[in-house]
This record gives sequence, structure tokens and C-alpha cells, in this order.
Amino acid sequence: MIVSSFSFWILLLFCFIEKNTILALPLIDAEGKWTIIESPQHPEFNGIILQIKYKQQEDSYNVNARIINSFGCFVRFNPATDEWKSSYCAGTEMYILDDKERTKEDNLFKFIRNIQKIIRDDKIFRIITNNGERIDLIRAE
Repeated sequence: MIVSSFSFWILLLFCFIEKNTILALPLIDAEGKWTIIESPQHPEFNGIILQIKYKQQEDSYNVNARIINSFGCFVRFNPATDEWKSSYCAGTEMYILDDKERTKEDNLFKFIRNIQKIIRDDKIFRIITNNGERIDLIRAE
């Protein structure tokens, strides 16, 4: 009887942890404004600010930016694959006359739509896409 009672509590604990795996665990203290300081594939991203907000009701983070238009995606962590996935991406659609700015905006929006890995260390926040592109960020002042 003790063994089955112990097994029950372990199973119950596992189910609770699995059901309530909260997204905040991988990104403790991630909310706020972050400045892109390095992007080897897109140096034009340097200096752009990303805003990150946790949305409890969706159990995901909203990652957004603004160049001319505002745009962003909800990003959710999947502990089974140890990967992030973007969804529900949207943006405003004001016409951009400058081709360089339009390309920069398109590339950053594409980057956000393809987030796969997010690595947080003491000072640097690194985001990697599913095609290997990356950006490094620090907290904006």
C-alpha cells in the first residue's frame, strides 16, 4: 500500500509539473526593453529595441519591435523539444518609402517569426532562429 501511495504522489507531482510548466521559468526577468547589440547576419539591426512582455493568459511572451511599423509575435516555449515557437504574428502596414528601412523591417519581422532558441545569461539575452541567425541583446536604459 505504501508503494502505490508513493507512486500515486509521484505521478500526481509529474502531472502537475507537466501541466503547469510555466513559460517564465526559462526566461526569468525577461520582461522589458532590450537593445540589439550584435547581429552577425544583420548588422543593420544593431540599436533596435525589442519589447518583451509575458502574457499569462496565452502562457507566452509577446516579442515586438518598431522601425516604421510596429510588429511582433507571441513566442511560446515547448519543454518537450526545448525550443521556442512563434505564432500569432501581426504588424501595422504603413507604407515605407525608403527601401533600406523596408528591408530592415521585413528582415527583423522574419527573424521574430522564426525564433527557435532563447538563451538568457546574466547580462546578455541571445535569440537564435530556426535557420541559425542570431541576435544578442542587453537591457535598454
